[in-house]
Amino acid sequence: PPEAQKQLGEIVICPREVKKRAKREQSEFKKELARTLIHGLLHLLGYDHKKPKEAEIMLQKENKYLGYFF
Repeated sequence: PPEAQKQLGEIVICPREVKKRAKREQSEFKKELARTLIHGLLHLLGYDHKKPKEAEIMLQKENKYLGYFF
């Protein structure tokens, strides 16, 4: 039921920034867009990258999920 659903938050993506990052990383726009979405979802699920170990875990998860699409 709708009243039992919990909202995690929102993800806001700026296509212009994704395009800049894609160019900087020499990557496709679609791939960087997917990476940004996955990154945002991981944050909503509680992952962070403030500490090196946390960053490593988050990057591994990003790459794992990105691999499902590319």
